[in-house]
Amino acid sequence: MMFESVATAEDYARWYRWGRHRFLTIRQAAMLLSGHEPTVSLKPCIPSAAAEAMQSRITQCVLLGELPPLQAFEWPPYSMDEEPEPIDRERINLSTRLCAYRTAIAAIDIALWAEKERIPHNWRFKELCEPAITNKPAPAIPYTEELQAAIDAYEAVRGNPEATQGRTPKQALLSWLEENRPNLGAKARDRIATMCNWEPQGGAPATPTGRGSE
Repeated sequence: MMFESVATAEDYARWYRWGRHRFLTIRQAAMLLSGHEPTVSLKPCIPSAAAEAMQSRITQCVLLGELPPLQAFEWPPYSMDEEPEPIDRERINLSTRLCAYRTAIAAIDIALWAEKERIPHNWRFKELCEPAITNKPAPAIPYTEELQAAIDAYEAVRGNPEATQGRTPKQALLSWLEENRPNLGAKARDRIATMCNWEPQGGAPATPTGRGSE
């Protein structure tokens, strides 16, 4: 399911402004997921304990390799007064001192991670994914396994009448994933099918009755 975090006009406005960004820094993502307005300031302050905890959680996932950054920056070994320096993803380890306001992560990866971690959000998978499908140059950074499976499943099933005949889009997506991505666990396949479902209200297409025209 897609976990909704919006409850007020202010929430809707914040997600409208920031939910369509292609990537966010760790700090921007932490602020957005904890109910605050992100900022483009180079050194934004942490507005609350909740945002600080979310930033720490995201940072730990980057350090553990669960969230691949598009571009990572680290602080110099003995000081945070100097400017952070770029670091290759392959060199990131648990001792890396990541700079939260410079290290950037693709929004689609954050959305999939939030869904997996059951963190309330209002990202729309279709909006994040369709540009990657319609303009298909090879990504500069390889997609995560779940993201690649989601893109492949959506592309294979969306607009394919045979794939969706007599069943809902989610059922068709699950069927494709079971056949083509058997290495994924059942929960991962269900999560992907839910996020890729372009008709979340449900309802399978009408099937022919076999009666001739009168």
